[in-house]
Amino acid sequence: MKVKVKQKHIDSGRPNDCHNCAIALALREELGSKFNMIEVNVEEGQTYFTFDSKYNNDYHVGEVFIDDQQKVNNFVQNFDEKYGYDMAKRKSYFDNTEIERVKPFEFNLIIQ
Repeated sequence: MKVKVKQKHIDSGRPNDCHNCAIALALREELGSKFNMIEVNVEEGQTYFTFDSKYNNDYHVGEVFIDDQQKVNNFVQNFDEKYGYDMAKRKSYFDNTEIERVKPFEFNLIIQ
């Protein structure tokens, strides 16, 4: 499955919020109503996804493959470190003028 992280996900995503970051919003849009919760975490340099199924309330962790792990890791790290979130405006904002902003990107995700 191709996941497209669009500018609207970046604008609405919350840095350091595993349920509402830009990638979680893109996954929620792509997967639709199949899952109650989608969580994105990075541990030891690897991005992990957790999905809570609407149908059996079981978590599905792992056996998720990403075609370009480093690209996803870099996006998460840059988004979390260089962006803030304005709760009143419900928008993320770029917090570092010395570094390039994150850009929309795509990656392939295989859930087994």
